[in-house]
Amino acid sequence: GTLLDWTLRLIGHNNQHVLEGEILPAKVQEKLETKMIKAMNEKFENMRLKAQVEILKETKQARYFYSKLKSIREDTDNKGASLGRDFRKKLSLERGDDDGSPTSKGKAPAE
Repeated sequence: GTLLDWTLRLIGHNNQHVLEGEILPAKVQEKLETKMIKAMNEKFENMRLKAQVEILKETKQARYFYSKLKSIREDTDNKGASLGRDFRKKLSLERGDDDGSPTSKGKAPAE
């Protein structure tokens, strides 16, 4: 047989289960995480995207996702409100309104 077969016979059946069920999956996960983070960072960099790559265990994924989604939505809402105010102000200035506020009724006609 191969070196792997010989090694597995050497460690014994019980230890083989520990190796296959605990040790190897943890090592594979560790290597995959490192390679995945590197690959995703390179991909985003090539696309000129600013992103934070983080690999989470399955038990933490949903909590992280919904927390991050809430944060993004709040940022978007705040930026959207700000953009709306800026747009209304610019529009009202172009029309000749007094102060650009949504309640401004405009300048009185010149007599």
